[in-house]
Amino acid sequence: QRRERPSITPASRAKIVQWLYDCVDYLELSRECVAVAMGYVDRFMSSSPASSHNGDKHADVVAEARKDATVYQLVAVSAVFLAAKQDSNFAVGAVDADILTKVSHGSYSVDEILTMENALL
Repeated sequence: QRRERPSITPASRAKIVQWLYDCVDYLELSRECVAVAMGYVDRFMSSSPASSHNGDKHADVVAEARKDATVYQLVAVSAVFLAAKQDSNFAVGAVDADILTKVSHGSYSVDEILTMENALL
């Protein structure tokens, strides 16, 4: 069970972006992956979570990520995974969800990353 962190602020977003840069540098990916990924994150997060009681999973995830930085970071990690796959310099198999699980020190499981990646699509 993960500890819930406070909602996203500009400062916490900046920390997550810096952490993503550290991750892509470690994985020897293009730093552009972070810019592309944060574009995905911003679009995903800007979608209106019109009432989440209507069973809309996307709205539920957005609402949860807005109030919990841990979920927001999962959205960001999954977005980097997606951006890396679309990078023309990406070597197939160079990055997978298991590697991102390790880079996040086990904060997110492979299943959580893949499920969130699917939500981003």
